[in-house]
Amino acid sequence: SYCVIKKAIGPLRSKPIKDVISDFETGLRLYYTNFIFDADDIGSYGLDIGTTFPVLLQNILTIKGDYKIHIRNIHPTWIVTYVESLKAMVQSGKIQGIGCSIQSGNPRILRLMHRYPDTEKVKTTLQDLQQSCPNLVLATECINGFPTETFEEFQDTLQFLNEVNFSLGYIFPFSSRPGTPAERLEPKIKIDEIKARMTYADKYLRKNGYENIILKKHNILLFSK
Repeated sequence: SYCVIKKAIGPLRSKPIKDVISDFETGLRLYYTNFIFDADDIGSYGLDIGTTFPVLLQNILTIKGDYKIHIRNIHPTWIVTYVESLKAMVQSGKIQGIGCSIQSGNPRILRLMHRYPDTEKVKTTLQDLQQSCPNLVLATECINGFPTETFEEFQDTLQFLNEVNFSLGYIFPFSSRPGTPAERLEPKIKIDEIKARMTYADKYLRKNGYENIILKKHNILLFSK
């Protein structure tokens, strides 16, 4: 409800599996060892061409070689949908990192965001993936100050981050985009309150073993463990 990227990119367009495999094998021949699988909504890969994202990964993982795969921008709904397949594949040790933007740890805020709202299901799913591969790097992104969000609801996000034990991530301040449903939501959280919450988040995460940097010009918090 807050993003305009989907209006810019248009409908789903999946690259054929054979073309992905060809690019991957070309990279191996050129001695690349780290591969990033990235798209705006990578978990929906294949739904327009009669396949799925796990099928793509399974085809890639049959390729022999010394390489690591990093998956970026897989939405929580796809993590939950494909968890059993993903658990089996991360056990191979080839998948080194997964980026899954939770955006909020509060169900009410997630519903306003028009995102998957079952926070407990997402939490247990991510924890299951970690147990399948203890060295898996989990990354995420969150929003601070979504319209109508209370301080207590923002605390839910911080608690979610700590309980999942993400390896790294960002907390961004909410910014309104013209023409989105979120633009019409009131009340908006004032910038001074968002800054105060970011300071609180910095202290909370440090207390729980994270190292943080606040990019003051843009009021963005980067955390890592």
